[in-house]
Amino acid sequence: MRNQCRRPFSGLVAVVAALAPLGLAACSNSTSGTPTTAKAPSATSKATTTKAPSTICTIVPPSEIKATLGLDVYEPQYINNPGATTCAYTGKPVKNTTFIVFKAGVNASEASVQKSTVQSQYAVSDVSGPGFLAYYYSDASKFGEVTALVTVINEYEVVITAPAKVDQLESLAKQIYASLAAAGHPNPTASTTTTVTTAAG
Repeated sequence: MRNQCRRPFSGLVAVVAALAPLGLAACSNSTSGTPTTAKAPSATSKATTTKAPSTICTIVPPSEIKATLGLDVYEPQYINNPGATTCAYTGKPVKNTTFIVFKAGVNASEASVQKSTVQSQYAVSDVSGPGFLAYYYSDASKFGEVTALVTVINEYEVVITAPAKVDQLESLAKQIYASLAAAGHPNPTASTTTTVTTAAG
């Protein structure tokens, strides 16, 4: 059987690419199920793709995604761009595919521009809480609804895109920021003030 590359979240991945900025789609080998990575071409930056997880990707192991989102995924592959890393967790099955983007140094002005970019294509709902900016948006794919949660705490941005509920994504985001702080990253904080509440709408 020939190798097939499926792009279950192409719409949201395109917007995540604009946020990062980088382009990524996860693929699955039709015969062995071994994940591979396909990189969308970029005219503005050079990305480095590798199968081995980067240090930042190991902060979120597949077991944590399973426990928090209820999704079975493979070990992450990643693309590094200047200032940003995308961790791609190919799903088992592919509909479980999850993306996590890490980006440091995102100030209020940049975060506002990014949000405007998303709002031009999707209906955005804010997530409220003291000390950070967060919002989410959803899109339909052939595998069902996919949601992206964008969170910025102390100029550190985390974008989680997965076929999961918003409250699950919020829980994972809080765990990620706590893990980043524990690992000594300068911007994230594990403060209890990062509790999030989904905005009505």
